[in-house]
Amino acid sequence: MAHLLNEMRESGVIANYALFGATAQMRYTEPVATLDADVLVAVAQPDRHGMSDSWRKFERRFLDE
Repeated sequence: MAHLLNEMRESGVIANYALFGATAQMRYTEPVATLDADVLVAVAQPDRHGMSDSWRKFERRFLDE
């Protein structure tokens, strides 16, 4: 998941992200079992059609694979 989020940030699809909840808690306390990840995402500024050019490029790249 971190690889995908980092790639989305580097591509300009999202401005940034932060993990929180149990996933982030594991960094500072005893590990706990969790099957989810809570992610807060700052999205890139959309164009007039509601999608950024960066998102379109990112989407096309994954659809072509």
